[in-house]
Amino acid sequence: MVPKFNELKGIMASTSEWNTLHEKKDDYLLIDTKKSVRGLTICRGQGPVDWPAIDIWRCMCYAPFK
Repeated sequence: MVPKFNELKGIMASTSEWNTLHEKKDDYLLIDTKKSVRGLTICRGQGPVDWPAIDIWRCMCYAPFK
């Protein structure tokens, strides 16, 4: 667990800035990307969701949907 956490901290410690990939102000939707120190692409997004958070989490953890 600790090595994975340290790896995640290293990935997030990137010197590059976030670049906007998609933005729709009328829908309150924003998607950003940046490159990590290891060359991986990191994505983050925000926007309204019509479902409860627990249902989204269950879908993300459901093996056939991964």
